[in-house]
Amino acid sequence: MFNDTSRARRGRLVASASTRALALLALLGAPAALAQTAQTGAGPQPSTDAQPPVEDVVVVSGFRESLEAGIGAKKNANQIVDVITAEEFGKFPDQNVAESIQRITGISMERAEGEGDKITIRGLEPDLTRVEINGRSTLVIGNVESPNMASSLSIFGSDQFARIEVVKSPLASDDEGGVGGIVRLITAKPLEIGDFAGRLSLQGRYNEYSGETDPIYSGTISNVFLDGQLGVLLAASYDDRTRRNDQTRNMNGWQAAPTSQTSRPDMVPLRGKVYSTHFDQQFRVGTLPRTNVDMTVQYQPSETFELYVNANVAHEDRYDNISRVAINTARNRPFLSGTVDADSNTVDSVLVSLGQFTFQNRGLNRETDSYGLSINPEWTVGEWNLSLRTDYSMGMQLGFDRRIRSRQNRDVGYDLRYDYRSPVFVVPGLDVSNLSSFVVDQNLNEYGKARSSEFAYQADATRELQGFFTNVQFGVKARDNRVSASQGPAAGPTTFTFADAVSPFPIDEFYKGEGGANFLRIWPYVDAQSFVDRFGPTEKDAKNAADPALSYGVRQDVLAAYAQTAFAGMYDWGDMRGNVGVRVVKDDFTGSGWEVLAGQLPRQVETTNSSTQTLPTFNVAFEPTFLDGLVMRLAAGRVMTRPRFTELNPTSTVSEDALTLTRGNPDLNPFLANQFDAGLEYYFGEGGEGLISLAFFHKDIENFVEPVSYFDEYTFPGTTTPEQVLVTTYTNGGEGKVSGLEFSVQ
Repeated sequence: MFNDTSRARRGRLVASASTRALALLALLGAPAALAQTAQTGAGPQPSTDAQPPVEDVVVVSGFRESLEAGIGAKKNANQIVDVITAEEFGKFPDQNVAESIQRITGISMERAEGEGDKITIRGLEPDLTRVEINGRSTLVIGNVESPNMASSLSIFGSDQFARIEVVKSPLASDDEGGVGGIVRLITAKPLEIGDFAGRLSLQGRYNEYSGETDPIYSGTISNVFLDGQLGVLLAASYDDRTRRNDQTRNMNGWQAAPTSQTSRPDMVPLRGKVYSTHFDQQFRVGTLPRTNVDMTVQYQPSETFELYVNANVAHEDRYDNISRVAINTARNRPFLSGTVDADSNTVDSVLVSLGQFTFQNRGLNRETDSYGLSINPEWTVGEWNLSLRTDYSMGMQLGFDRRIRSRQNRDVGYDLRYDYRSPVFVVPGLDVSNLSSFVVDQNLNEYGKARSSEFAYQADATRELQGFFTNVQFGVKARDNRVSASQGPAAGPTTFTFADAVSPFPIDEFYKGEGGANFLRIWPYVDAQSFVDRFGPTEKDAKNAADPALSYGVRQDVLAAYAQTAFAGMYDWGDMRGNVGVRVVKDDFTGSGWEVLAGQLPRQVETTNSSTQTLPTFNVAFEPTFLDGLVMRLAAGRVMTRPRFTELNPTSTVSEDALTLTRGNPDLNPFLANQFDAGLEYYFGEGGEGLISLAFFHKDIENFVEPVSYFDEYTFPGTTTPEQVLVTTYTNGGEGKVSGLEFSVQ
């Protein structure tokens, strides 16, 4: 059973200033659509031969212009892609960029604590989606326990970007890594904006549940210098979100009441009936301040040279105070009383002898950082366009989780007869306000740190051609990607009670008045952070207690080369355009970790692996003459995504008592998919701002990673005879097919 209540009301105040309104509205996202009409005046004007009549001119900007721009980009693309632009973000109260992306057809979004977090494309999990900012890899670690490829996008404000593209059929020149697709987050460029422009947005978000009004500030300033040759743009945003979340949960599901717990004659009717083994109530309140800064510099002294530099910084501090009370009725203890709901055949009330009551408090702090830098000079030399590019991306998360717990063996139970969504805890003699009765049996400070970085170097050359083939393009890219993680708890003294901690406020009005009679609504909050800071373990203790079994490092050296050509032709039946190419990718993997065996010092282990993949691509679009505005598309290709870092982790844990070995598998092969797309797109409207589209897609995916267990021989230290141990790891082998239809009207 799960119930999550959250209410929010958002007020908004926006102030904008600009000396170039049209550029600002179109590129930076003003809050309203605007139509301007040039008029001759209030009354009739005389006309002469020397003064020609003035024609009405309608300038469309804002939301409608953004629709036209996004739809136009989709129509003219030589691949299957969806585009949304900045004004659309300003039109919706999106908390972050993930909530903006979900408006695209075929996109779904995972939420975390009430806000958008990760993105899936066409039903495939977030780890199979590649995310880029201005062409470079986006590295955001959303969970220190599993720093995998899926970027947590909640850290990025929606108003930081001028354009978002979702690529569903790649080109050979596109970076590999997205079996699901590629999400491109693109910021504005100052030379495209032109003369000075600025924007300031002030918003307030009122959360009725927490009772707080949270500020949201953002601003952008852009200008050009040196007679329009140099452009500089600076954008920044700050968002401080106060969160409160009240939950009741059925933690371990339902199970049939066994004979051992229903041996009493009056409890025999409950035998075999399903009952809950573990209910809890959790109160969570916290703050989430975020800061984003983005800077772009463009220098174009001539038509044959341009230098582009972009840097962005995103920082998030997550503070959470959590208080949890729980009952455990599944300790193989006899039922003392109980009733059964005849309609559902479910135990709707029960009291168990010497179950468990748990009172736990946590102070959770996690800092998340994401950095990116791109330097990209481009030259035109004769008929060739040359590009060199250097990218650096880094994501890091550092966290401390302070936990104090008191667990008591006593008679416990629940009652669902009044409201099954809000179970009443039945704990005879319990007084949760008497903190001295709760003896601390667990005092932990758990440290976790994960870091991911990537250096990328790329060179591209493009030559325009005459005839059926319109250009040819070559490129090479080298990437150095590194991931490291360490984690582990430090234990502190437990010779205290909750009365020795600070209780700054009571938890009152849990569920805000919902729930049945006798529902637990009030209990004292115990500040775990101040308790651990006072009695230990310290942050230094937690860092020094990092568990080798949870520590590892991974390095991937990637070398990719591609060649592609574009083609186009005009025929009696219509126009055709497209491209064909191939990308070859070589991966060299190095992993370092530990072999951990109880009673022995951890032994460092290193592993290596290599693989090469060939990824062809093909895209073609037809615009027939029999229906103006119709575009028909076909695309095919082979795509890949590398395994998760947690699955490649070479660290292993060995138990001599249980004869088990648990480890990752550095020899895993990447996910691979052969994909096919077909689409019909009909564009209509005076400015082409209308679109009806229907798309079919199919993916044959191989090398799915799945857990596996098998017996193998292992020689324990100090022995010479190998023993059979149960190995639990990961393996390739799963295959799957994903097919679907996408339909949209804009």
